[in-house]
Amino acid sequence: MATEEQIKKLAYLIWENEGHPEGKHMEHYMRAKQILEEKETLQGNVSNEENKDSYGQELKNLVRELEEERKKATEQLVEEHLIAIKQVIEEEKKAIWTEAELVNKSISDEGLH
Repeated sequence: MATEEQIKKLAYLIWENEGHPEGKHMEHYMRAKQILEEKETLQGNVSNEENKDSYGQELKNLVRELEEERKKATEQLVEEHLIAIKQVIEEEKKAIWTEAELVNKSISDEGLH
């Protein structure tokens, strides 16, 4: 908020700019006050826009971080599934070999009789 001193200084400049008219001190004072208030409002709007830009950038960064985390989690999940699939394949291979050995033994045993 504008200080009394700032308002008076600007009112004086307005008075000088208008050629030192008599009896308009209150008009100059009110105009100076209005000008300073509008200036503060504009600065506040600029600051709000900067805050919005900053907030928007923060949101973009958070989204990017979340996407990276999701990607890593997905890659980890895929890796875990691949490991599990490989284990199942190895177990199936062992089961097939075991069954093949039993079949071969059975054929051998039958051939001996």
